[in-house]
Amino acid sequence: MKSERMEKIAGCGIMIKEKRMRQERNRLHRRRHVWLGLALLAASSRLMAQAEPKACDEGLTRLLNEIYAQVKEMGPHHGDLFIKRMFFVGEDDDDTNKDIHVGIAIQNEETHDRMTIQVAYMKRDRRNRRVATTIDSKVLSCRLEEGQVLLTQTDYAEKEMKEFLRELLRAILNKKRLLRRSTA
Repeated sequence: MKSERMEKIAGCGIMIKEKRMRQERNRLHRRRHVWLGLALLAASSRLMAQAEPKACDEGLTRLLNEIYAQVKEMGPHHGDLFIKRMFFVGEDDDDTNKDIHVGIAIQNEETHDRMTIQVAYMKRDRRNRRVATTIDSKVLSCRLEEGQVLLTQTDYAEKEMKEFLRELLRAILNKKRLLRRSTA
């Protein structure tokens, strides 16, 4: 009788410990996203102050406006003052197999919105496929004013940028489709 009660108490202790570990993991995960968002905003603020904006061609404007509209529609996370969303770009349906990580931050200012796209190209570790390290990163920043897109900074060549933005838009639409399916 006493040993059964001790086993139940020990079992509860293990469950409580596991719950605390999950809570701590979730807290650290949220904190990491907050820091990433703040880093994106800091980088975009610094870049916006330095760069002289230039107008985009029609195709690029259409792509950036569509990406902006899709991400803005998703809205900010609870408690955030700006919109930040993370996406993975690649061929596989499973995000864990994709090697391009994209963070998009949209900040509303008095006269315009500012969108920063931070792209990290990852390389998988040969010993552990779940571990990836960044081998290259690129930034694209723009101002959106009344349907007009002004590029303030980009690390992409124009042709490369259009191809990548098409892939990114496809990844955003797929993520939204999956999110709608999971809530239905």
